[in-house]
Parts: sequence; structure tokens; C-alpha cells
Amino acid sequence: MIKARIDGFAVGTRHGLVAHKAIRRRILKVWEARTEQEEAHGREWYAEANVMVREMAKRYRVKTDIVAGVLAVLSPGRVWEANLLDTHRVLTAHYAGRALPLVGTYGRRNMEKAERLLAGNAWLDVVPDTSVKVRAFRACILDPGCDLVVVDRHASRMAIGRETPDGLYQVVADCIAAVASELGLVPHQLQAVTWLVWRRMA
Repeated sequence: MIKARIDGFAVGTRHGLVAHKAIRRRILKVWEARTEQEEAHGREWYAEANVMVREMAKRYRVKTDIVAGVLAVLSPGRVWEANLLDTHRVLTAHYAGRALPLVGTYGRRNMEKAERLLAGNAWLDVVPDTSVKVRAFRACILDPGCDLVVVDRHASRMAIGRETPDGLYQVVADCIAAVASELGLVPHQLQAVTWLVWRRMA
């Protein structure tokens, strides 16, 4: 039995990671602090992101799944507004046949992934299966009915008080999914609503 201690309580793992009640209570506390506007916006956040990606795909004549992939690989460490701007800059350069600008938080590392996607490389060949958040982000944007959970730094801090350490990503994801089920929501809807609330409260 492996145990990891988070802010004074333990999360145990046996045959997979187990969602802890204390984390679920933290998630519910943030959910309960939502405004009507935050709930309405959060429920539709990924559906609206899907529309934005489709519009960019049409504008820049790039397949929708590639646009979503570029957006996702450039997302780590970026606020949503900057992530959108970065993606527009990259797609503008690609459409014009110019060298891609260096954007994002992590320099060349994620730009190389964007370049490979735009060059026609397959998504699963570009993004390793260890990039769980990035894969989930792309999947939820492409399919607003997706049941995957995006655990970014905001979701992690909301759930466990700090950024997710190795091995606990799935614990947080499982907790968000469990609470979402109780509330009658798709997991990414709960994640998006609490993301809005957490950013306001932080």
C-alpha cells in the first residue's frame, strides 16, 4: 500500500489510485461558492472552446483536430487568454508560410510539438502518453461530451492545495469525476466551473 500525504490527510493506493473524501469535500466547497454566471459559463466552456477551434480551423485552413492539438500543446503554464493568442499567432504564421514564432511558457519544447502537428505528424506520435493533462484538454475541446478530466494547476491547487505531484493526477481526476456524477454534470463541466471560481478566489 502506497500512501501520499496531502495537506494533512493521506491518499492511499492499492490496485490503482483511490479518490479521497477530503479532496471531494474541497471540490464541493469551491463548487458551492460559484455564482450563477460562473456556473452558466463553466457548463458551456468546452462547447464554446470547440466553436473557437472550429472557427480557427476554417480561418487558417487547418484541420480542427490539428488546431485543437496545437492549442493543447501550447497550453501548459499559460492562462487561457494567452493560450488562444499564442495559437492564433502560430496559425497565422503557418498560413502565411512564415517561420513559426516562439510562443508559450516552455520555449522550444512545446513549439516543436506544434510544428510537428502542423507538418502532419499524428497526435499520438507527437504527444507522449505521460502528457495526461494535454491529451485530456485536446479531447474535451474536440468532444464536449468527453468524460476525461483536465487537471491543470488550478484544479490541482483547488483539490489538494498545491500542484499535483507525480502519481496523484488520477486521484484528483477521479474525485472531480465522482463529484460531477453526483451533481449530474459531465466531469469537464465541473472542472470548468470550479476553475472559474478558483481563479476568482485565488
